[in-house]
Amino acid sequence: MEIVNRINNQANQIKESFKSKTTSALLLTLKVISGGLIGLTFALVLQEMMRFGEISFLFIILMLATVFVRASKSWGYITLIIFDLFCVLLAMLLRMYIIIAPN
Repeated sequence: MEIVNRINNQANQIKESFKSKTTSALLLTLKVISGGLIGLTFALVLQEMMRFGEISFLFIILMLATVFVRASKSWGYITLIIFDLFCVLLAMLLRMYIIIAPN
């Protein structure tokens, strides 16, 4: 009986460990995607303003994505979703301003 209990405990520990690691990997992936989109947005704006090359473009994307991931280190899923929704709202407002604004 004791051996069966040990095996069940080991199986439960492996299952919990796998679940925890998968959850944290998914959260990190979502943070990298959000940071990459923020970096892409700023890189496109700066490229239009300054007319720099592709290496600078990629450097800005990577730099801002890394800064975002480091800054959002303590965030959970809910905080990240709220931030992403705020970014979408801001993007829609800017798009509306560009469409409505006179030449």
